[in-house]
Amino acid sequence: MIDEALRDICIEKGMISPEDNLCGCGYAHAHISSKGPSVDELLFASRKHRNPKMANLHSRFFKALMERTSFYEARILTELGLPDINAVRRSIITGAQPEGVEPFHYQDTMALRVKAIIKDWLEDLLSPDYAKTKGITQDVLRIKWIIIRFMLEAFGIEADDQYDAIDALDEGTIVSLVMPDPNKEYFEAMLRDAGSRITTEMALSKMDKVRDALIDMSLKGKWPIEVGRKLHDLIGEGNAWYWLRIARSEATLAANTAFDAMTRENGTNFEEWDAGPGCCIICAWLDGKVWRTGEGPEPVSDTHPHCMCARIATYGRGGHSGELQPRWDRPEPYKDGKPWTKEELDKMREQLQPTRGGQFPMPPKED
Repeated sequence: MIDEALRDICIEKGMISPEDNLCGCGYAHAHISSKGPSVDELLFASRKHRNPKMANLHSRFFKALMERTSFYEARILTELGLPDINAVRRSIITGAQPEGVEPFHYQDTMALRVKAIIKDWLEDLLSPDYAKTKGITQDVLRIKWIIIRFMLEAFGIEADDQYDAIDALDEGTIVSLVMPDPNKEYFEAMLRDAGSRITTEMALSKMDKVRDALIDMSLKGKWPIEVGRKLHDLIGEGNAWYWLRIARSEATLAANTAFDAMTRENGTNFEEWDAGPGCCIICAWLDGKVWRTGEGPEPVSDTHPHCMCARIATYGRGGHSGELQPRWDRPEPYKDGKPWTKEELDKMREQLQPTRGGQFPMPPKED
């Protein structure tokens, strides 16, 4: 019982994201500041999706990711001869330090051993077949890989919702339902992109940080428990904010693919952005705008992690603005590494839709 309680507390602590503007809704790479617009990722992370089915999926997706995180963190600690995961958890919560132990000593093989465990971890999340072949052959209902399984489910939820929405547009219209199929070209592309994002972060970025931390802590003569706590924060349960972002964002990206497939299959002409309550300045500016189908922005890839905005398929122009918007051509902020700039956000602030202008808390302009 105490072990589960320790785990829950550590994961809760790990939900606190680093103090940089991960949403890209303010200054690029700036710390939380009173200057200019800045939206803390935790503000978005605390909200549930407007669709109860998707909210439930987010919860189960995150739980599955954290179960594997705990398992592989424990393996890494054991492999490096560090205190076990429960000792690390207790130290994090109580601050207790063991006595009579030797300082941590780095060995050249440690990075390779951690890398091998991370490889197993990634293959537990994503089918290794996607790195080698064009798709998978297993029955969709028997897929065990966490990322693929939940993205399939997210795709299905959005496809069902769009089926109902499109069917309601014109009574008597025969609507086609696009089923989630991991061997379809568009679905393969979606999964390859997800795999690339996660693999790059885990196998490259985080692995480099782990290796550097191990060497640095060895040189400084840190205790093994301190090294364990560092790994906990870099790659284990203390990194829970990252896995929550993966669960929320990858599910939304899967829903984007479903929306695109459904509207294309059913020949809908336009799509309207619905920002919903509590939106950020980016989504407030997009709210009510209408694009030709396939020419507008997409939640997450064009806005920020944890984005829960929706696109509404329609055959008429409609929308709050009553105007058809030109093709969306801004580079995607999370694929080219260029978050939204202050100048872009100031321009958006001045052009907010009237329906959202009184809702979004805008800071005073600087002189």
